[in-house]
Amino acid sequence: MFLKCRRERESDMPMATMVQSANNNLGAGSLPRLVTENPKEVAALGRPGTLVDVATRVLKLDAAGRSYLQAIPSPLREAMRAAIYDALSDGQSVQISYSPHYDFELRFTDYGEALSIHVKGPFETASPGRAYRAKAKRARSGKSTARKPARRKASVRKTGAKRPQRRGR
Repeated sequence: MFLKCRRERESDMPMATMVQSANNNLGAGSLPRLVTENPKEVAALGRPGTLVDVATRVLKLDAAGRSYLQAIPSPLREAMRAAIYDALSDGQSVQISYSPHYDFELRFTDYGEALSIHVKGPFETASPGRAYRAKAKRARSGKSTARKPARRKASVRKTGAKRPQRRGR
């Protein structure tokens, strides 16, 4: 949905490619074509729990994009689905933007002729999908998802005396 970077970088930031594709399909210029060519997909958005499947078919998402959408907490995902469906039903265009953030967050702005959805969500450069799956697996097993603080080693001065360790602020 975001800027379509170079091909080898698409899996690095799946939300970026989804935003670009969504804006191409849900914007004012493409909206009439989407509604006339895919009426079943638009109608499917009216049913709860269909955002990931419809987005996969309409936006042609890859596995990383699909897993990122699935990682969004279900109440937020359902709010996004309902808002998009309502806007399409009213003939409004939909604009989606994304920015990296610590946790998932949505912000909706309805300004008459269009609906703007700003998505904030986690971003890791390696492979976000793997990190979300690992975090979910730890949560299901009851293990803590918090990282342990790194231990600091005492450094040695040239005189051979140990420098005292610093504690957190």
